[in-house]
Amino acid sequence: SELAACEGFKAISLPDAEREITGAYIGDLLSWVMGRAKADSAWITIMSNINIVAVAALADVACVILAEGVQLEPSVAQTAQIKGVNILSAELTAYEAALLLGSKLGYEKILLRSAHSFLPVALRRQRYDPEQHCGHGSGCKA
Repeated sequence: SELAACEGFKAISLPDAEREITGAYIGDLLSWVMGRAKADSAWITIMSNINIVAVAALADVACVILAEGVQLEPSVAQTAQIKGVNILSAELTAYEAALLLGSKLGYEKILLRSAHSFLPVALRRQRYDPEQHCGHGSGCKA
């Protein structure tokens, strides 16, 4: 329910509003989501048919986030409510929704530090500070 209260997200179905989100998975190919999304993650997609409810339940994701303003049919929302699947929507792109979700979960520093090992050696030698290089030049703030 905290995520639903955040600017950028809107609750559609929240039968398990207190479920904790521990990560995120972005994908639209249902078979890939079933095999790769981690339990308790938020699944970000543009898919909106009835199959998302079944896939979300099978993958045991904490919620489905419909990106890019995708609308959900009332019958799908009703099925999600009955099956215990949390669904939220966002006008944001999948990438933007993941960034916002990450900032709410406090992942930006963890992700940037783990990404440091993938930097070219020359940048690491320059004492690369991930807090100063977030793509916008002003440091990372939650």
